Amino acid sequence: MEASISDSNDPPSCGDAYRAAVHGNLQILMKFNARELTSPINIWGGTIFHVLALNCHTKAVIELLNSLSSSSSSMSMINGLNTKNFNGNIPLHEGARVGALEIAKLMVRKEESLLHERNSMGETPLYWAAASGQKAMLRFLAMKNSSFNPPAGLRRNDGSSILHAAVMGEFYGLALEIMDRYPDLAIVGDKDGITVPHLLVRSPSSFKSGTFYSDINLLYSFFIPLALLELVIYFCMYEHL
Repeated sequence: MEASISDSNDPPSCGDAYRAAVHGNLQILMKFNARELTSPINIWGGTIFHVLALNCHTKAVIELLNSLSSSSSSMSMINGLNTKNFNGNIPLHEGARVGALEIAKLMVRKEESLLHERNSMGETPLYWAAASGQKAMLRFLAMKNSSFNPPAGLRRNDGSSILHAAVMGEFYGLALEIMDRYPDLAIVGDKDGITVPHLLVRSPSSFKSGTFYSDINLLYSFFIPLALLELVIYFCMYEHL
């Protein structure tokens, strides 16, 4: 059912705006957007941009951002895109999670600093793309991030990297792409010293006993060839087909 306002003479409420954002009802969103750009409209503290990104309503996001860009509300637009929900996520985090690529491109074009925004756990949109297995999104965000040296936002507060995130999600094909782009992450540990090889050996299908690189030997080896790590990831990937 399309979102609607019970009394068309009344301004849209937060509940009206939430339902409109879920359904992509632009007419209601335009009325709400003019005065409540940064207001939370759901129990998680999300704004209309959070909800639109999460539901992949590209057309509605384009129209709203264009309406702001063509007026004197450009600062309001930036504030809306930078607004965080109760977990510290900006709308770009939500778009990265669901692979809303066109929305992400538009948001980053409007404000490139969004790439480096972190949530309460220190996770960037790039981290969320890796954790959610969103290949196209990760490629785009990593490409935009490549102009920064060293690249920013590859690790969260506990030291876990985007490679940790991909492996923990068992997105092994994506993990290989991350390793190709950021090879140093293959040996980076989190705050507890847990590296990606440690994560891999915890998977029962990753290693067979009786070899030098069995689970026990790998944990205590000081030299883990990158090629071996790639082979292990390949093995895990095909085990899960």
